[in-house]
Amino acid sequence: MLIGPIMIAVGVGMAIPTALDISKTVVDFVKAKKTSKTPVKLSVTEQYTRFFENLGLMDSKKGDWIKCLGLEEQDFYTKVPFILSDSLSITDFQKQCENIRQKLKVVNLEIYEEKGQMVFRSRIPEMPNIPYEYVKTNKHLVPLGINLEQDPILWDMKLDPHLMLIGTSNSGKSTMQNTIINHLIRNIPKTKLYLIDLKKGLEFGIYKNVQSVVSYADSLQDAKKVIADFEAEADARYEELAKTGYRNFYKYVSDKPNTSMKHAFLIIDEFADLMSLNGGKDDYDAIEALVELSRKCRAVGMHLILASQRAVADSIPPNLKANVSAVLGMKTVSEHNSRLIIEENGLEKLKIGECIGILGSEKKFFKGFLIEDEVIEATVKEFSKDKQEEKANVVEIFK
Repeated sequence: MLIGPIMIAVGVGMAIPTALDISKTVVDFVKAKKTSKTPVKLSVTEQYTRFFENLGLMDSKKGDWIKCLGLEEQDFYTKVPFILSDSLSITDFQKQCENIRQKLKVVNLEIYEEKGQMVFRSRIPEMPNIPYEYVKTNKHLVPLGINLEQDPILWDMKLDPHLMLIGTSNSGKSTMQNTIINHLIRNIPKTKLYLIDLKKGLEFGIYKNVQSVVSYADSLQDAKKVIADFEAEADARYEELAKTGYRNFYKYVSDKPNTSMKHAFLIIDEFADLMSLNGGKDDYDAIEALVELSRKCRAVGMHLILASQRAVADSIPPNLKANVSAVLGMKTVSEHNSRLIIEENGLEKLKIGECIGILGSEKKFFKGFLIEDEVIEATVKEFSKDKQEEKANVVEIFK
């Protein structure tokens, strides 16, 4: 049949044909089918009407009707919009989404409401890789990938100060992290990065000598110090804002464009492993420290980026998740894991690099950018401490 991934909605009070008109078309077809040996060609609306009736989703004899508005084919998806009679419920279609997908023989299907219409949308089996290229953005925006309309998907720190990224091994999580870090280094001169890599430096070790990296750990023992350094930076910023009479980071930097106070980021790979630090002689609780930071840092331009391969209940503490509003879910091994991350199924069906994000309180499907090793190495070389010192020395010579 025609189409793929699904979301559904019903428009109310729209100018639409009467139920009788649509029903009569179906009745005429049935009569013709019984009396003629010549096959009767069905319109798309008639095909879908029969299809939905066979699934028990509508009954034209009771006045239910749908009108198919055509087929829209784009590079990354196919879409079919419908007008529904007021007697039909979006909930009933949504409950049958998986059954509809299977009967339509498509890889994926969404049913959603758009401009008062019900829409079936099926994306292509796998979106192509989109290479990451640096493009300057406002400092509070980070490009993550592109959606089905080929529009960029952005993380907006003003809307979502903190971000959580979860995906199983080989989901594209590492690529997403590198895309974010590279953009921050290039887009925010003098940003401060606090990096914790609990894979013994496998993910973030390449950035150790970048000028923006002010604190780094690749072991649990050193992670505690990085968190403490980040806490100290937050305290210092609160003192500065209080002393100067400001209550908001964005207002402060707007009034003081030459300030050294820039966005700062605590980026942790495999953050759930920090629970191993809990307890001990000082009764330290690493996750509680992150919860406290997530509460107070947003006001002073400081952000948490927390990544993990583990999508189990004990690795995503509810009190931490409640304070991290931006969530990027990549491929998981099960529907259960998907529901833990985005509160619905879907992540288990994603391909490498694909993501369902909760950004600005909206769920968005997109394909993350592919950042090549050569791009990362070029960024590290250009923004290394040694390179930046060389530039500073040249400036000093010509003063």
